[in-house]
Amino acid sequence: MPVAGGLDMPVCSLSETALLPYVCLGAVLSFLCAVGIGANDLAANFAMVVGSGSLSLNSAIKYCAFFEVLGAALMGGKVTATITSGIFDDSLIQGNASLAIAGMTAASFAA
Repeated sequence: MPVAGGLDMPVCSLSETALLPYVCLGAVLSFLCAVGIGANDLAANFAMVVGSGSLSLNSAIKYCAFFEVLGAALMGGKVTATITSGIFDDSLIQGNASLAIAGMTAASFAA
């Protein structure tokens, strides 16, 4: 049995064309998960501001959308750096992109 990175791990040998549906599915699931997490974070602030009459519903939606995108753009790189250096050891899948894609798709399904 082939090994990855000198460790006793099976190697996923799917071709790039076979992996494309998994990449697309993982991207869609990750996007939906991010939207759900963002909506949950904004719900408390949204309810308080609109409920008190400080902002109209349309204004609150515009402000929330702007700052959500701004936060993702400014802090997304730090989240990625944390995941690649502090949570997941990428040396386990180095040189085996198909195994990485399969693992990330599985993680998206789990979330």
